[in-house]
Amino acid sequence: MRRWPALALGVLGCLTACTTGRAPAANPAATPAPPPVSLPATPTCPPCPPPAPLPDPRPAALRTGDEAYERGEPAAAAAAYDAFLTLADTLPASQQADLPRVLARLVVLCSLPPTRDPVAAQDYHRRLVKDFAKSPYRAEADLVIRAGAELEAQRKKGQDLEREVARLTQLVEKLKQIDLAPRKPPG
Repeated sequence: MRRWPALALGVLGCLTACTTGRAPAANPAATPAPPPVSLPATPTCPPCPPPAPLPDPRPAALRTGDEAYERGEPAAAAAAYDAFLTLADTLPASQQADLPRVLARLVVLCSLPPTRDPVAAQDYHRRLVKDFAKSPYRAEADLVIRAGAELEAQRKKGQDLEREVARLTQLVEKLKQIDLAPRKPPG
């Protein structure tokens, strides 16, 4: 029975010698490191072409409106956004996510020249507040509407002051005519 351990060690030594081509060393700590293995060079691939651009998922009217808005063309942007709104009810929910942004931009566009239309701005704002009350775009639209209302109030105040200045100017002219008119001597 004592032969099995010795036999096992002999077989293990033989296997080691077969795989490495060397006999097992007496002291494993003194065994030199095996030489580095060099791998065959891998052929280089030609560079991959860039991936094809993904199609723009936005409807054409929205894309056109965004492009015109970014270029600073308010009339074209307002017309394209308005066309997008007419299609909005037929669009899938994923594309309706742009509605609050479009409504807020229309509020801005309709509040400024050359596309100034305060009634339309108010309508777009009402729709934004009603349908998207918690939208982050609401604060911007609220600010624009308040500024537009303040501008309109100041414009009316300015018109009232212009009318008052015109009335006072006429009164001054009448007083000048009275003052310059020949007077009859007392008596």
